[in-house]
Amino acid sequence: MTSRLHVVVGSPWMDAVIRHLQPRAPYRPWLYDADVRENDDVVVVFDTEPALMLTQLACVGSDLDVDTAIVRLHREWVFNNAVPVTQLGVGVAVSPTVLEGADAVTLKAAVEAQRFAADDEDRFGTSSLAAARALLESAGHCTGCRAVLPLASVDARESFGVWTVEAEADDWPAVLCGACRTAVRAGSFNSFLDFKYFLHPACPRCGRRRSKLVAFGMPVTSSQPPPWIDHRGCCVTDVEWVCARCRHEW
Repeated sequence: MTSRLHVVVGSPWMDAVIRHLQPRAPYRPWLYDADVRENDDVVVVFDTEPALMLTQLACVGSDLDVDTAIVRLHREWVFNNAVPVTQLGVGVAVSPTVLEGADAVTLKAAVEAQRFAADDEDRFGTSSLAAARALLESAGHCTGCRAVLPLASVDARESFGVWTVEAEADDWPAVLCGACRTAVRAGSFNSFLDFKYFLHPACPRCGRRRSKLVAFGMPVTSSQPPPWIDHRGCCVTDVEWVCARCRHEW
């Protein structure tokens, strides 16, 4: 059987990321060639700058529905499963395309070789790629309060804001729900980290608001954990918080 690979473009990228995170979202962002056949492979490219590609391959079923094939992709580790197309080492046209034969095999091999190869530094900057990464990493939750974002609503893209951060800043990128955006403005917070730590309890010893939530077990991704989490491995204790300033635990 001839190997075929659809390059599906998600455009505009924000609608596409929302749709990838929430299949019931009202947007229809997927652009692809009309010649769809059963067992065709699918790779998704978001039209960010530079373009961002999912490193999971979908497969078209007997329903010949590309959208359904994309929905079947695992979304648990979406941040680790997306890299800039420039990282693949092969040329990729960011346009709806069907590749066949050797071209399809080459691109599929390049995509699969980058599985879980996301660069932590790609989350920083003010580019659309960095913003898309923040939204993917949120997994559809507010980074501030962890509320589920209403991505299935008709005004999904207006229901949150993306906080991007330059690499040299002492801060962290985030996706904020409406309530957290309002709280950030009302509190005149200059960084997302200041706001995030404000939501955590003050240290009972030094009074500083730099408490980290203690997490036990192996991290679910290989990416750099956010700075407000203190991973402790698998030896569970009754410690819930640790102060990043004086190291007091409680």
